Amino acid sequence: MTPIGKAAKSKDLQGETQTGKPTFTGGKATVNGKEETVDIDETKPATFEDGSTTKVVPNEGTYTVEPDGTVTFVPEKTFVGVAKGVNVKRVDKNGTPVTAKYTPTVIPVSPSGEDVTSVGPKNTPQKEHQCSRWFRKLLMENTKQ
Repeated sequence: MTPIGKAAKSKDLQGETQTGKPTFTGGKATVNGKEETVDIDETKPATFEDGSTTKVVPNEGTYTVEPDGTVTFVPEKTFVGVAKGVNVKRVDKNGTPVTAKYTPTVIPVSPSGEDVTSVGPKNTPQKEHQCSRWFRKLLMENTKQ
């Protein structure tokens, strides 16, 4: 009876913390014509494969695993793309280990700006006129559709 682990994935914007939770089910076998299951031992906390609960991956980010198997990923500010991920380990009530992978994806974001033009006398502080802000907002709302 071998327990089964199912991978988890998450996806979010650059700099955002992500979570995911691989799922684990007990192994099944037929004994004397009856299907038997050895459940995952919920009294034993989930860890990473090496037994740790925190893992720092250089140039990627920091992973932590909660006792229930939920993984939190805090990416480094410059990291984007599909992370290497981590393997989460659980055991069934017989002590048989099982692992499943958690893989986050970080979507890049690009800061953007827009030019603003104003007209006024030289050496006089200028600012954008309220009407142009209103018009730009209206224009942006109508182009999102």
